[in-house]
Amino acid sequence: MEFGICWHLPPLDSIKINVDASLLDSNIASIGGIVRDHKGKFLFDFGKKKMHWDINQLEMESIFTLKEFLRDWMFESKDIIIEGDNYNVAKPSRFYDEINMQSSQFCFRVVISQWL
Repeated sequence: MEFGICWHLPPLDSIKINVDASLLDSNIASIGGIVRDHKGKFLFDFGKKKMHWDINQLEMESIFTLKEFLRDWMFESKDIIIEGDNYNVAKPSRFYDEINMQSSQFCFRVVISQWL
């Protein structure tokens, strides 16, 4: 089995947030993400433990949880790019601008730009 590389550096003066969720058979779950700058430098990570049975719901919550961890300086970025790997989360979204299918790997990308 061959897997493609999904992660790429964000454009200059942008930050990228990769989100994900994990779920055990016991319904104990973790959601969170990692934030990097345009050089790929680690800025911070975030996460929460949850109890839930639906991985799609958890993946969506990992995006919504981000608002609890946003910092004022992040809004100075040209773009904030949110990436994840759950097709069921990206498919109904009217916000995603890119779907990448590389080998057996999938990732979605949401670009939030032009802050008002």
